Amino acid sequence: MRWSSNSPTNQSRSPTVHTISLGTLPKKLSKVEKVLNQEKPDQYEINEFKKRDLPPSLKAVREMMDKYKDYVVITQLGSFFELYFEHAVEYSPKLNLTLAKRNLKESAIPMAGFPLSQLDRHLKVLVQDLNVGVAIVEQFKNETGIDNEVQKVTRRLTRIITPGTLVDEVFLNEQENNYLLSVDFPDTAFKREALPDLKVGLAWTDLSVGSIFVQETTLKDLISTITRIKPSEILLDEKLVPEQLESGEWYSELVELKRYFRKFQALPSLQKTLDLYNHMFSSFSKTAENTMKELTQKETAALRNLLQYIENHLPDSPINLQLPVRQIPENIMQIDTRTSDALELHKTFKDEGRKGSLISSVKRTVTQSGARLLSQWISAPSTDLKEIKNRQALVTLFFKNTIFRTNVIAKLTEVHDISRIVQRFALGRGTALDLVYLARSIEVVGSLQSILKMEAVKSKANAKVLEEYLENYDSLENLSKTILDNLDEVALLQTIRSEQEELEKEIAPSQKSQLDEELVNSDSFLWTVRPNASKGLSKLHEMHNSLLNEKAALIEHLEKVLLVDLKFKSVEFKFSPSLGYQLYLRAYKGSDHDRLKELLPEATISQKSSSTKWLNYPNWSSLGSKIDSIKHKIRAEEENVIKMLKKDVVRQSLPLRNVANWLDFLDVTSSFAVLSLDRNLVCPSVDDSLELEIKNGRHLVVEEGLKQSLKNFTPNNFEIGKNDQMWVISGPNMGGKSTFLRQNAIIVILAQIGCYVPAESARIGIVDKIFSRVGAADDLYNEMSTFMVEMVETSYILKGATVRSLAILDEVGRGTSGREGLAIAFATLDHMVKVNRCRGLFATHFGQELHGLLSENSSMDRVTFKRTKIGYFNNKLLFDHTLEDGISEKSYAINVAALAGFPKEALLIADKALKTLQ
Repeated sequence: MRWSSNSPTNQSRSPTVHTISLGTLPKKLSKVEKVLNQEKPDQYEINEFKKRDLPPSLKAVREMMDKYKDYVVITQLGSFFELYFEHAVEYSPKLNLTLAKRNLKESAIPMAGFPLSQLDRHLKVLVQDLNVGVAIVEQFKNETGIDNEVQKVTRRLTRIITPGTLVDEVFLNEQENNYLLSVDFPDTAFKREALPDLKVGLAWTDLSVGSIFVQETTLKDLISTITRIKPSEILLDEKLVPEQLESGEWYSELVELKRYFRKFQALPSLQKTLDLYNHMFSSFSKTAENTMKELTQKETAALRNLLQYIENHLPDSPINLQLPVRQIPENIMQIDTRTSDALELHKTFKDEGRKGSLISSVKRTVTQSGARLLSQWISAPSTDLKEIKNRQALVTLFFKNTIFRTNVIAKLTEVHDISRIVQRFALGRGTALDLVYLARSIEVVGSLQSILKMEAVKSKANAKVLEEYLENYDSLENLSKTILDNLDEVALLQTIRSEQEELEKEIAPSQKSQLDEELVNSDSFLWTVRPNASKGLSKLHEMHNSLLNEKAALIEHLEKVLLVDLKFKSVEFKFSPSLGYQLYLRAYKGSDHDRLKELLPEATISQKSSSTKWLNYPNWSSLGSKIDSIKHKIRAEEENVIKMLKKDVVRQSLPLRNVANWLDFLDVTSSFAVLSLDRNLVCPSVDDSLELEIKNGRHLVVEEGLKQSLKNFTPNNFEIGKNDQMWVISGPNMGGKSTFLRQNAIIVILAQIGCYVPAESARIGIVDKIFSRVGAADDLYNEMSTFMVEMVETSYILKGATVRSLAILDEVGRGTSGREGLAIAFATLDHMVKVNRCRGLFATHFGQELHGLLSENSSMDRVTFKRTKIGYFNNKLLFDHTLEDGISEKSYAINVAALAGFPKEALLIADKALKTLQ
């Protein structure tokens, strides 16, 4: 185990590296050993660690751990991050770290550590895999100028990292947003029965890009809204802990909160008004102030809670957020959690993988930020007819113009993630190479606008579609030019490549001597900022060049003396941390060692062997020191130039983010055009009617899977809303009922995100909500049986569907006895037709029975019965997958069992039993 320590007496030096073997520790540590060797680390006596007299560094760690009890505290000591006390005991095995002990006078403290470079790796395990928060305490030099100061470093909390506060970690998914969501309930909500129309405030942000949104919703729509946002972390008032919302006792749908990482916090005082957080926004003006005033009371409360949490968790970082964007529920299709899962929008139901999901089938985007926007659109299809048609217009333009589409996509592939680069700089992070990436991306914007202008002049229709992308961005072009004029892109890339090679280089210790490790070639560096970037830098380079000329003259003189006169093989100017600035001589057998002192009387031998010598030469010592000093000053001035360029970027964050948004829009819409050509999709007609008319519709994902096995998908028609509002579909299992249900819901989603759809033609009357009751399984996590899951999902539909909604239901009532299941199925169907009056697809094995009950109940005029075709070949059942009018007479269960490989004896028994029952 290696770790670094800085006690008050040694902090002026580099961190000391210790190596410990657990077996060599003293045997008097019975109490600590008892702690370290327990089978259940969470049962150790924490107070045992608190009672001891601790050195200042460990006392500070203990105080930090006591202050931030809900987080794992990681403290920097020198070049290592370390865990102590109970955190070391509990998390060292989970992080695959060696648990060691740090000796005190009469005892020891458990500890574990890892190098600074491994922070991201261990954060991923803690934050993403174990869902725990991490408090990072970093080390800083004291810049007091007092030579004899004992305390050379200070340590302070710089970040508290939770799943929702990741900003620049390498393990952050670049193609998905990482949202932190604040939910605010009314103070008096839990003193009475849950009311579905109760107002709830929401505010959420992706800190990695700086976007922030607010919305007011109702309790009945809360879970579908959370599903759309897909937060990594949800913030709630700590006063709600006793309410146990996730139990579902107060409001049943809130059991879905169990799916998310939840954090309870003490809310800011009501006296802490929203304007106290204005500094956290990148551009705050009178217009921005008016935007804040337009927020509702619940939106304001949720936003204040969110900003307080961010401020507490990033105390050492400047916050730079976009102004809040209010999302209007009426403009967004609602898709609840279970429907999203059933339709496999973002992950497959079977293994929760991305492959096989809708987004994996439709994704043709070429930028990371474009992929994030696509994910947002699929989670939240639009119900705004104007917005849908705007998207369609651009998709159509790309679809019809191959050269235009190809040129735009080619340029988009050159774009870097502008939003995240800007946010890195806003948070005081980011590299000089990020500046170059940003500048190159701005250049691409200019090239893209040229392509768009050429297309816009072809017709008035084209000009109207493209006009919002032709805004002048002169200030950004100037920013790009400034960055590229000041930074040396080639040198930056070479420097990074060299650093990577050093990290990857592995040399066996036996092949290196200690002296070789110390050797540093003082000329092995590249300037990443151009000398003319600032007056100060230009002057420093002049001084540096002058010193290099002196060095060249000195080299010329010494080479004449040492190589020509004394016949040495070579002379090198070196620097060693242990020896200082030295001359390194290699000798031949005939080299004249005896006259060395005569010709270089001021030189002294520091170290020698039979063929080499290290000389301390005052002229080189003085000159080398001056060169090194100037080099460090140049590096410092380069950092100043880079900092100023970063500040220039942050000042331009608003237009940069606007450009990033329209680049994403171009990426997604052009990707829809590519998808349409790849998969033979058509542009749907979207209107505000209540009709759905799909001719020869297909399931995009299933079709893709069939093509891989060289099979064709059987398309089907779907027409509803004009003469009827509900289709009841019967037929055998494996007949394609479930696929038909899902494909129509997916076609609606695709149409309302602006994409073309897999059909011969389609007319889509705007759908406000999609509900599903498709497939069932035990939900043991929420202690629900298969039938209970079915009933919960069905109840969501009956309580939430409107006349504009689309509901797809598969086998309602199948999880219980036949007659009771039939009663439930009929009640569901009747309620949807008479009360909800929504559009729907209802797959069932109770076709004949439901037809009879509906006939007696005067609900038949709005219901159409369809069945899946079947056929026989050589006495074997064939599934046609085509729908036709009518009701299936039977479910063909025994035939399906035969196809599944049932033993013949069992099939005969089943057939005999069926005849007896009939």
